[in-house]
Amino acid sequence: MERRRWKQILNQSTRSDHTLRLRDQLSEITRKERLYLLGVSTVGITIEYTGLIPTEITTLGIKFGEANPNALLYILALVIAYFLTAFVFYAASDYFSWRLDMRELAKEMYEERDVEKPENQESWERAVIERYRLTARFALFIPAIRSVFEFLLPIAVGLFAIFVLVF
Repeated sequence: MERRRWKQILNQSTRSDHTLRLRDQLSEITRKERLYLLGVSTVGITIEYTGLIPTEITTLGIKFGEANPNALLYILALVIAYFLTAFVFYAASDYFSWRLDMRELAKEMYEERDVEKPENQESWERAVIERYRLTARFALFIPAIRSVFEFLLPIAVGLFAIFVLVF
């Protein structure tokens, strides 16, 4: 009997649930930090692997003389570390905000149904959030892939750039 009730809950997905799962997980400021992190990391990796050290930046009107290339690489690593730190803080804030929204939605979905709550509160929250019909499972799979792409890839690129530039 209890199993049937759970199956009913899990199969009754709402549009707002899918919309919340598939919405953009990053705020505008986090997206900018991500862009800067990836851009500066790419420049650092390119400089290290090609050995090209810029002699001037024409858009800013800056010309470099005989500079210590290692100093430039260390400064670039510090800039990448700054953007990496900023991105991690902003991304963590966005991610936890998104997860809290998901938890609240799960509670609302559960409370709307006339079903007794199980003893273990975490199990019903996880069950409501994690399981739906086959078509709704894509709404679980896509955010996981996006999380890797949006959160983990920039962090990995930033850490790799710092490693390459410093060591």
